[in-house]
Amino acid sequence: MDNLLTIVKISLSSLAPRNSDGIPEPVLLFRDKQSAAELRNLLGESLAQYEGPSIFVLDLDGVTWTPTALQEFILPLAQRIRGGEFGNARLAVASSDQGVRNSVSYMAQAHQLPLYVTGLLRYFEGIIPAGSVTQVGRETLDAILRLGGQVSASTFAQHEGIGASAAQNRLVNLQREGYLVRHQRSRREGDIYVEPGRFLRVFAKTAVEPQVTINSTSVQTY
Repeated sequence: MDNLLTIVKISLSSLAPRNSDGIPEPVLLFRDKQSAAELRNLLGESLAQYEGPSIFVLDLDGVTWTPTALQEFILPLAQRIRGGEFGNARLAVASSDQGVRNSVSYMAQAHQLPLYVTGLLRYFEGIIPAGSVTQVGRETLDAILRLGGQVSASTFAQHEGIGASAAQNRLVNLQREGYLVRHQRSRREGDIYVEPGRFLRVFAKTAVEPQVTINSTSVQTY
């Protein structure tokens, strides 16, 4: 699989001390919408520097959220990404807290957001789409994964035994919904469609971390 996307890991745990096992202590507490919005806006300024297809991976470990603050942090950011404000980008959320993952999944389904969630950040095993995907869409994603996580329309059509137009429509629909990233190539070669979850598992070690500066004078936590 070619390195078609940039993985950008954003770890909020850099703000929190770690225990003897190197695990961030959950001492950062976001209770209200204002503090969560301030943090989100600072993060948005940092993410704006990335151009080209990207996957933003939010590591939420090391931070304790109230449900209100978590929604204020995640939902507007995910909506901005879905709306194309950050270009051809996708969003994944990592947390070892099942409750946090459930809350993010609920948001994704309620607001039709193409989010991914995982509890294992190191190698992204178990990463899954959190939003609503149709049965045909899931079957398409499963087929793409069997083909290595990236396909052209011609390859997909041949593998599924369907016509070229039908294959193209299924891939484009998932791309528009946010579950595939389209990498444009020449007409002769055909565009490549990449499934972000598979890509993360293959290229987890190539992730880069932006320098997100957050301190007590810019974001108040309570």
